[in-house]
Amino acid sequence: MRSIGDTVTRSDRYEPELTVNPVDDLRDTTTPDAMSKSIKKILTGAVLSDSSKAQLKEWMVNNKVADNMLRASLPKGWKIADRSGASDYGVRGITSMVWSNNHDPVFISIYVRKADTSLDERSAVIRTLGSHIFDEYLSH
Repeated sequence: MRSIGDTVTRSDRYEPELTVNPVDDLRDTTTPDAMSKSIKKILTGAVLSDSSKAQLKEWMVNNKVADNMLRASLPKGWKIADRSGASDYGVRGITSMVWSNNHDPVFISIYVRKADTSLDERSAVIRTLGSHIFDEYLSH
């Protein structure tokens, strides 16, 4: 990530260990802003070849793991390429590129943490936030 200018994101361990992040553990962390900027560079910039960008985008578009999050609140006619994740300590997150024929891509990353909630509850929070984001974006 450093090679593309991301000085925030940390990748310290491999799966599945990286999903174990107690509250004060800074390993394998990032911010929504850092991830949105990085995924924009990766999917639209010069980081990857055109064929590699197309392949990654195809994988992300066909990803169905996060259907109950941003995809569930996506405005009609819009498309999404996304990746989601979760941890053992109540974290749920998603990073995405959304676009339509009439709008340039918008890059959205949302991370929530609430240890005493289920994965479905955290996913619902992201879905609700997505609805608000899309409503606000389309109102301008």
